[in-house]
Amino acid sequence: MRTSHKPSVKLRNPWQFFATSFGVSCTPGKIPRKIPGTMGTIPAIGLWWLMAVALSWSTEAMIWTTALLFILGLPIVHYASDGIGVYDDGRITWDEIVGYFCAALFAPSGFGWLLLAFVLFRYFDMLKPWPVNRFDIRHGVFWVMVDDVIGGVLAGLLLWWFATEWRIALTALGGHLTLMLLGRLILRYDRKQRGIPFPSIGKALGNPQSAWE
Repeated sequence: MRTSHKPSVKLRNPWQFFATSFGVSCTPGKIPRKIPGTMGTIPAIGLWWLMAVALSWSTEAMIWTTALLFILGLPIVHYASDGIGVYDDGRITWDEIVGYFCAALFAPSGFGWLLLAFVLFRYFDMLKPWPVNRFDIRHGVFWVMVDDVIGGVLAGLLLWWFATEWRIALTALGGHLTLMLLGRLILRYDRKQRGIPFPSIGKALGNPQSAWE
């Protein structure tokens, strides 16, 4: 669950530097500040391309690299969270890098597929559909990492589906999004009837979990 509190991040601190995707998730500006998770995932595309394409690392090597990034992420996210003073701050995006790598493992050759992996991963990470949301509500550094891994694997499976049966995959994605929006409308109506405030779409995208609390 992301918090809306925004204490300062000290990029000179190595834990916070790596946890914020080398500072990218702290990019200044009105729009970047609203989408730190998306900003922090961007370096993952370059890292994957460098390793898998430019250096021609094998699939096995990329699997081991992804596992290593997950293990390294446990102390990185833990000490960065302690330093910032906020649990799972939105600008801590090392978990997004790991999640993207999980999605990219399913990507066919071609930079376009890496971009599609980025889009699909952000879709699952921002909306947090089932079963991602079941892990997102758990507390602890391990679960902070795991919910992005689950989102990445789901994005990767959908990516693989696009590569083999894109028409069916597109239909499935459209159906899923329609059900998500329909559920949101029902929840909005229910909260309106009970006089409970409901976040706008903009606020929900900035803090997706707030839409489902």
